[in-house]
Amino acid sequence: MTHIRKATKEDALHVARNMREADRKDIAASSNSLPHASLTRGLELSRPSCFSVVRDSYPTESVRSDIDYIAPRLREPDLREIKALGDFSAEEALTISYFGSKPKCYTAIGKGVPVAMFGVVPFEENERWGSIWLLGTDDVTNKVPIPFLKWTKKFLPILLEPYDMVCNIVDTRNEVHIKWIKWLGFSFVRELRHGPENRTFYEFARLNHV
Repeated sequence: MTHIRKATKEDALHVARNMREADRKDIAASSNSLPHASLTRGLELSRPSCFSVVRDSYPTESVRSDIDYIAPRLREPDLREIKALGDFSAEEALTISYFGSKPKCYTAIGKGVPVAMFGVVPFEENERWGSIWLLGTDDVTNKVPIPFLKWTKKFLPILLEPYDMVCNIVDTRNEVHIKWIKWLGFSFVRELRHGPENRTFYEFARLNHV
């Protein structure tokens, strides 16, 4: 399902990054300007407003403002997991993961707003191994559970493509994440104690290109 909402500067940046080549050529031919500059000008001059069409739950490349929206709305189980892993705030955890994810960090959109951010952070010792992660709001389960499940499963091969193996650990109290991880086809490797609270986690992994 798609929604129409008032456009933002971040929308202009996202569309410019992902614009069709034909549209890029049209802009260059008609205004001799770059896509982002052209979109920003259109955003500023449109009256009464400029609007964006947003597809629910389809992953798009994250922008910095997604962190500002998701951090204060993070699911309580995700907040507990962050606390169990280390002394991080929601904003710090999202920011570290946002900048560390390669090749990109992604955001799922639901009802026209960000509902989750996710990506893969490569290991320092082996860039073909990665730590997969996702943090989201209650809207994932309350408003767009079915579209979210469909698109994350379809998008997973794209996320895994640069890696031979991805893995991570999940707090045993985070039941929604555990069900989602199983549904995506990951294998649970072992149970372990981790973090300043010595909480119990499950380690999970998935091989790629096998």
